[in-house]
Amino acid sequence: MAVKKLLFKNSRPLKYFIFSLTCVVFAVILTSCEQNPTAPNEPPKPPGYQEDIYWPSLADSPWPMNHHDPQSTGRSKFVGPSSIKSISFLSSGELQNSIAIGLDNNILFSPTRDSASLYSIDFDGQILWKINIPSSEIFTTPLVASDGTVYFFTRQFNDWNLYSVEKNGNIKWSYKPEGGLMTLGLNIGIDGTIYFIDGLQNLVALDKWGKEKWKLNDNRFFSNIYSSLSFSPDGNYLYIQGLSDVTLIAVSIIEHKVIWIWGQHPLYNSPVVDSEGHIYVFPSYNQESDEPRFYSINKDGTIRWEFQYNPSRYDYYLGLDPTIDKEGNVYFGSDTIYSLNYFGMLNWKYGINSDSLSNNNSSPLVCDVQSNIYLGTSEKKIICLDKEGQVRWITTQTQERALGYSPVINNLGTLFFPTFRSNSIIKIE
Repeated sequence: MAVKKLLFKNSRPLKYFIFSLTCVVFAVILTSCEQNPTAPNEPPKPPGYQEDIYWPSLADSPWPMNHHDPQSTGRSKFVGPSSIKSISFLSSGELQNSIAIGLDNNILFSPTRDSASLYSIDFDGQILWKINIPSSEIFTTPLVASDGTVYFFTRQFNDWNLYSVEKNGNIKWSYKPEGGLMTLGLNIGIDGTIYFIDGLQNLVALDKWGKEKWKLNDNRFFSNIYSSLSFSPDGNYLYIQGLSDVTLIAVSIIEHKVIWIWGQHPLYNSPVVDSEGHIYVFPSYNQESDEPRFYSINKDGTIRWEFQYNPSRYDYYLGLDPTIDKEGNVYFGSDTIYSLNYFGMLNWKYGINSDSLSNNNSSPLVCDVQSNIYLGTSEKKIICLDKEGQVRWITTQTQERALGYSPVINNLGTLFFPTFRSNSIIKIE
């Protein structure tokens, strides 16, 4: 008996049906993956979990700029020292700013009153290269771009200059800002544009060749050694500290204009921005009439939440930048360190001034990827707290001056702490 082949009179509809069904199944699989990006064996991420923000113009180094990143989170991607194995001191000259780590894992710093204006050293303190431009009163922390270019500032009497140098120390160009440059932190846009506030309260945008792209003047901009700009996660907005009767100013870098202002008291530390775009500020207050508060601000300039705290004495909070960990917990404080969860509820507090009313936090706060917090005090102690608020370690350094600006954590888990005008960077392993 002959076997007959099964034939379709018109097989094209069947092919279309099979193709359509395949597309539907594929779309369902993709949608399922997007809705559940967590791997099957990976626990779900908690509310407020902080994603690392990709910033293509910034160096892929352990600590490329002031307070770590364009959002000023102060959060390292590495684990810092959980105990003290050794303490040493790297010679630095008098620092009035913080330090950065370059593409070659070199430490970059700009001393004050020195025959050189920028040093590159290795993690053991050996000089790799330096730029011999005599300088005085340098407040700006170096910033490292993705190609290794370093931006730094010099001042010699009334001669002020912002420099761009190759990663080996060769000068590319310089720019002379109006009225000088007192800003602690430069910032860099996603496209590589450099931003800062000059001495005449101009927000200046320079391209990577040192040419001025645009400038915005506003007498509410805070131009001071404690000022530092912070970016929104999408790179479209800059958040600038306010002066006098304004706390925070939001500027659109696309429209080149102020889009909102918020608050009634000056802000003496950097705004911290989380990966969802919320802004965290720690304003000054009127001692006689105000209750001090820490705020979370929405991206439209409205209050998301506020937290009232009770300092034992009045403090301007000069340069005491908060930090935010991977779980969205925020840490801030002066005589007391507070930990707040993502929704503004108190986790814990740690009193620094238990030994002396004169003892308080004197540095920006930073944290590592495991939520350990690092800070320095006015009594020259360096403290590490875990995310539960328990002391992991405390050490005392023997320098004559107080501790300085933002600590730095490298990829080996070493903590580097600049001191203020005392010729040393403290190295803790």
